[in-house]
This record gives sequence, C-alpha cells and structure tokens, in this order.
Amino acid sequence: MFDKGKQYIAEWKRSKDTIATLYNERKYKDAVEPMLQQVTAFKKALYEVNKKNDSSRETFQSDVKDFSYKPMNVTDRVTFIEENPEQYHCYIQLNELFMELEKIYARAEIMEARNS
Repeated sequence: MFDKGKQYIAEWKRSKDTIATLYNERKYKDAVEPMLQQVTAFKKALYEVNKKNDSSRETFQSDVKDFSYKPMNVTDRVTFIEENPEQYHCYIQLNELFMELEKIYARAEIMEARNS
C-alpha cells in the first residue's frame, strides 16, 4: 500500500551521501538540483502516506494542513529548503524530514493494519 512512498525514502538513502559529498567539497551550486529533486520526492512521499493526489507546489502549504500524517513544522521546513538549497543546513533538515517520514510510514502501516 505504501510502496511508492517507501521508494522515495529509499532513493533518498541512496543519494544522500552523494549530496553530502557535494556540500563537503563546497560544490554548493552542484547540490542545488539534487536537493530540489529530493525535496520534491519528499513531498510526493508525504502525499502518498496521506493517500492524497500529488499536487502542485503552489498548493502544498494548504494541502498539508489536512494531512493526518506529517512531520512537525513541515511547511516551514520545506519552504526553507526550497528557498535555500545551496545551504548545508538544508541538507541536514531534509535528511531529518526523511527520517521522520520513515517513522511516519511505519506508524501509518500499523494503523492501517489495525483498522483492517
């Protein structure tokens, strides 16, 4: 049921070391594109766990208000990442969001199993 969202999390795990290397080598501009791709993947995974259709970037903040499953302050954190993807702190923030999302997926699976 949550396979597609878990694929986004797995992709982050595969690519996060490469992105971290870009920051460590001070190739900040090279990190921008993969960071933006991964924040998009995070948002898609968030829609998946909430069983909602992926929406446009413009409606993300209003959509998230109705989500049952979401990390704390997710809209502020995602906005910060999207506005500053060249900053290493955004990489740290995105990594934390993905770790929280992985836990949210586990919780959602348990809740779904209980309700079945």
